[in-house]
Amino acid sequence: MQCTLLLTLLSERSKGAFHFSQAALPLLLSNIQQTPQYPPTLIFTGATASLKASALFASFATGKFALRALAQSLAREFGPKGVHVAHAIIDGVIDIERTKEWKVSDAPDAKISADAVSTFVTCASIRICRGMCGLEKSDWG
Repeated sequence: MQCTLLLTLLSERSKGAFHFSQAALPLLLSNIQQTPQYPPTLIFTGATASLKASALFASFATGKFALRALAQSLAREFGPKGVHVAHAIIDGVIDIERTKEWKVSDAPDAKISADAVSTFVTCASIRICRGMCGLEKSDWG
């Protein structure tokens, strides 16, 4: 892989999360007092590549590592202010419009339902107390 390709992919995969965070966090901070039992939550979806890289997946893993680092940093910065920041590892292709034409396998459940991801992340984040930092082991604080 060429360095320019790696840098381009890293930039593309981390800028979106960064810009979204900048836009969402002021709104989340303004809602802390409205629902103290359910803190405002910012959830990033990663993959196992966030934790360990595989051969031939350097660009993918680098982007996922960066996303996880952003989530950790934001959790440490905004957790004490009352905003819950989570990093959920979702391994597989999520069945959304953009992936409709992707052939994963012949199995009917080869792709992960977007509704199932939403339900998992919502249920998991509601059960996490204000003092915890993420869906991962809470060792970021």
